[in-house]
Amino acid sequence: MKNVVLAFDAASSSYSVSVFRSKNLSAYFSESSTLTHSQTLLPAILSALKESGATTEEIEKIIVTAGPGSFTGLKIAVATAKGLAFAKDIPCVPLSTLEAMAYGHTDEDGIICCALDARRKMLYAAFFECKDGKITRLTEDSQIPAEEAAEVAAKYGKKLILAGDGAKILAERLEDKNAEFVFPQNCDIVDSRGMLAAAEGKEEVSSLKLLPRYLRKPQAERDREEKLKGDTK
Repeated sequence: MKNVVLAFDAASSSYSVSVFRSKNLSAYFSESSTLTHSQTLLPAILSALKESGATTEEIEKIIVTAGPGSFTGLKIAVATAKGLAFAKDIPCVPLSTLEAMAYGHTDEDGIICCALDARRKMLYAAFFECKDGKITRLTEDSQIPAEEAAEVAAKYGKKLILAGDGAKILAERLEDKNAEFVFPQNCDIVDSRGMLAAAEGKEEVSSLKLLPRYLRKPQAERDREEKLKGDTK
């Protein structure tokens, strides 16, 4: 009987994998590695399935963070999900990386500031409120200057829970704004253990329709466009 849900994230330098049986967590792996996700993600998924006593044949749903995040990481995660899902027509649930991140920090009330480093003093950011373990989205995912993100966070006037690999960048800009903030345990990862709850009520798509969700064009494409502009001058 199919009762296995696979959830994983590879949107930043870390990866996280969870296997659920009948909605109960049965295996969890997470690591920040110097190796690329193309080397580590699939072996981690297979190890998690083995630890839970499950096979790929038993997977009834795949939950994956589809963006924002690292272009390479998102491509690898989505390609892995598509590869696992295609042969057996397994439905997939693409999640906002930032929303999935928020669901990993439901043990403390406050404003969860989810931020990923987008380089050049920019962040991929979204804000959520956690109250009594319930997550409420306050803003949409956006690419925003780090200073502007800090201004938005400080205006909430509540304790701020900083999460993501952009958390320290955000904290540096909050220090002079008299804002109370904390770094939760494992603040720099997307904890896949919260992804089952994050996926509740979200749309399922086929592997063919599963795509990364970017908030900006890849750097190589932007460099090419700038070069083309220069060539036309």
